Amino acid sequence: MTKRLAKGTPQGSVLSPILFSLMINDFPKRITSHAALYTDDFCFWECGSDITLLNQLCQRSLTKVFKWCKDCGFKLSSTKFAAVLFTRKHNPAPISLRLQDGTHLPLKNEYKYLELTFQ
Repeated sequence: MTKRLAKGTPQGSVLSPILFSLMINDFPKRITSHAALYTDDFCFWECGSDITLLNQLCQRSLTKVFKWCKDCGFKLSSTKFAAVLFTRKHNPAPISLRLQDGTHLPLKNEYKYLELTFQ
């Protein structure tokens, strides 16, 4: 029985990881934020003292991530998105990031990336 794929590669195929890596190779270059990409795990961040500006920069990058994924046929799992604010301020300005569907990105105190927990 032969099954035809409309998109993607067969799961477990020897070529799948290589083809996936080639497909997403330009992904981090599409955003202006600092970024880290390891296989299918991706994060980006901004540094500075103006939280309002950082919020705008992160929102811009988040919008570009969704646009790139849509253009390339990738679907993102919004449940895997989170924002973490690292600051020494006791009462920092609130941040508000939105996903493409309009839902707010949850703000967490910590996030696990590649088995490292950032707090």
